Amino acid sequence: TGAQVILAGKADDAERLRRAQKYPLDFTVDVDATDLGEFVTEHISPYGVDVVFECSGAPQAVHTGLRMLRKRGRFFQLGILHREVSLDFDEYLFARELVLSGSRTQKKSSWEKALAIISEAHFPLEELITHRLPLFRWQEGFTLTQGKKAIKVVLRP
Repeated sequence: TGAQVILAGKADDAERLRRAQKYPLDFTVDVDATDLGEFVTEHISPYGVDVVFECSGAPQAVHTGLRMLRKRGRFFQLGILHREVSLDFDEYLFARELVLSGSRTQKKSSWEKALAIISEAHFPLEELITHRLPLFRWQEGFTLTQGKKAIKVVLRP
């Protein structure tokens, strides 16, 4: 497609960013060490990127993603925001004509399509599973995930 993919995370995401390098990505960026806007200008385009998928739900990531977009770029909010985020509508919608979209789907057809794409692309999903625990240790699994000590935890009955 000619698209370049950047996966950004913070310093405490270092293990996730390292593991992500096994996937078809062009860049992984630690935003605590690197200004993402400058990185985009230097490595992608001085005009910004075409599309941003914000998956963390962090308000700062929303603002960073919107600033990185080129004029008429598309922004998809996938991460759940647990608090209000103020946006400069004059800047984003009128001056730069950005398209903002949200997505939260739980339809069976969406999952089937995602699984088909993943299987066709031969993603090493098994490597995302960092822990396998018996079901009775579910609380430990949640703690590991929330503390970013695990990427995916599989609970076995």
